[in-house]
Amino acid sequence: LATPSSLALALTMTISSLVAALGHAADACPPGVQSCRSGDSIALLQRTIQGRSSNLSAQPQQSQQLSGEGELEFKTYGAWWVQLETANSDGCGTNARVSVLLSGGGKQSDFPNWGDRMDLADQFEGDNFEVGNVGIYKITCQSLNCPEDDTLSQICLQIVAGGPSKSWCPANVRVFSYPDFKALGQTDSFPRVEHNGEPVCMPLVPVPSLPTPPAGAERIKHVTFWADFGVPRAYGHLYNEFGIQASFPNGLCLTNGEGGFSLYSGFADYVINQGKIPDTLFLLGDNGYLGGMSSSLQYAVNDAGIRKSTDGKLPSSSVFPAIGNHDINGPSGCATGHTEEDLCYYGMKANLVWKAKRDENFGFEEWNHSWFYNFPGLGGGQVVIPESTMPGVRWQAPYRYNVDLGDGSVVYFIVGLAAGANLNQWGERMLPVGLPVSKRVMNGDALESGDMRGVQTECKFLEDSLLHGESLGKRIFVYLTHDGPHPVWQMPQRLSEQCEENLMKVDVWLFGHEHFMGLSVPHGSTVDQEKRRSAKSPPVRFLLGNGGYDEGEEMANTVSFVAMEEYHDQKAGRVQLYFQAYDTCVSNINCASPSKIQNWPAPDPIPRTCWRKCIDFSDGYENRKALKSINSYAFIYEAQLNPWPTTAASLRGVGLAMATLTLRQHAAAALARRMFCFETVNAACSLFDASPERPLEVV
Repeated sequence: LATPSSLALALTMTISSLVAALGHAADACPPGVQSCRSGDSIALLQRTIQGRSSNLSAQPQQSQQLSGEGELEFKTYGAWWVQLETANSDGCGTNARVSVLLSGGGKQSDFPNWGDRMDLADQFEGDNFEVGNVGIYKITCQSLNCPEDDTLSQICLQIVAGGPSKSWCPANVRVFSYPDFKALGQTDSFPRVEHNGEPVCMPLVPVPSLPTPPAGAERIKHVTFWADFGVPRAYGHLYNEFGIQASFPNGLCLTNGEGGFSLYSGFADYVINQGKIPDTLFLLGDNGYLGGMSSSLQYAVNDAGIRKSTDGKLPSSSVFPAIGNHDINGPSGCATGHTEEDLCYYGMKANLVWKAKRDENFGFEEWNHSWFYNFPGLGGGQVVIPESTMPGVRWQAPYRYNVDLGDGSVVYFIVGLAAGANLNQWGERMLPVGLPVSKRVMNGDALESGDMRGVQTECKFLEDSLLHGESLGKRIFVYLTHDGPHPVWQMPQRLSEQCEENLMKVDVWLFGHEHFMGLSVPHGSTVDQEKRRSAKSPPVRFLLGNGGYDEGEEMANTVSFVAMEEYHDQKAGRVQLYFQAYDTCVSNINCASPSKIQNWPAPDPIPRTCWRKCIDFSDGYENRKALKSINSYAFIYEAQLNPWPTTAASLRGVGLAMATLTLRQHAAAALARRMFCFETVNAACSLFDASPERPLEVV
């Protein structure tokens, strides 16, 4: 058996080898880098190891011990998560082997390259990762001098084995507590790290986070948002049953790994384990990628999905969908159509070149009925249908409608129709209310005939909705669509030109379609409504498209949903909306990594993935947790709580407010007629509820 003195001798020999390995370093880190001098790093590392040796002699039972094979093992006294997000840069790579050191409060971890152990590259398959990727690593400390979480102030990187580029690309770095992912610090634009150079060190600064609501403020409403999500694990076979798993990306991108199922499990942790029961859930399109098929929405999304995830605490009447392109045709997403008709068809039928095919048993009537049947709130008292000022058009759910949560809430939700589709003629007949804003408009691409009609329809809907909301005394307007501005920090030119005045009145715009996250304001910031409107700034844009569709887009290493809590501070006369993203899958792979999908038959293979594996949490729901966004996707929007000054426009809206109850009663009666007509297949019924006073054109 080894004696304490022999173990100390072994550690002393390790000290000598480490000092020799670092002895080539220059005295200072690269210019412009706040760093420790290499000599200081070596000295501190040497003192740490020597301290370990003396502690070993004094208290061997608390430090190192021999394994059964006679090899020296080290206990772990501290651990952290470190996220490294690299930037694209010429002449460098990220396939070198990199080690990390954390320090603070006069203490530091040890570089984890003792005996070639715990190099970062060892935590993923293959090399570290490629240029422009992100990975989360577990860093351990075997020193008895490990820093405390709340004292961390510096992070150092060192290449211990070079790749072909012999240097490591610049990176953004975040450090989290282990295992609960509490943000401890960050540093942006970490400089290039050269092979055979000294450790490069940067200070850690606080990570943006939201403050707690003011003392005495009352929470009024709790609302959540999902977008671009698939089906729960129990129904992972569903896409294959429709014959699309091998022919379209939907099945593989939603079921190829754990992330595609994580939204349901993570939301269950949020509701069941954490006790955060929302009043309302908005689904921002591509709701299961099921083409609106009724039975699939019922069994997969509702019963096995939302109802199970909320333990039945969120009634289906409190779930409101927006329409996305895959809610029209599941496999194709209305990407292309039959050239002879240029139409997109409802349901789950398509051919191998992503063209929707007609389902003789699933036309407009069946599709429309499916949404009202599966989301009964569309015909309930919280849905408001504003009076239309557009000739020949009546606003109608599920295309375009408003939601008023009542009960003192001053927030008004406007659910619009920007579906993200290339084809915007759906089925053989289509109501004018169903003409969407096309994907080309949001992308800023060249427009086709009919695109401006969709823009004009949406602008008029926005105008009517804002007017009605103002007449109800609402203060903040939240606009919800499936598709939105690309990129998130720019506004679509054609839409802005047509709707500039109305868009200035919209406060927050949430959308999905692109499968990652984006935010147009600084993370953790507070946006003041009066200042924003005075500056004539566009609404805050929040992209939350990373609900489970995995194509390795924009290094989205999490699956997420968003929560909004409405607080009223009567003393200050202010209303505050706390928008906070929650991650239900934190990727346990190199993102974006080469996909494991083989023999892809489609013309455009999906080469990369981000959440094929998730970090497991034993105290979560099915090993998934709802963590506050590790990338700090959060902000506060605040406004005056007192009523707005009366204007001529709001006075005109009083008449609309008086008619609200009648409109809701009319909507309920119309829904009953639709249900009767569908169930009895009565050809004499009019599903469009046209009236002599306002005939509805069918196009």
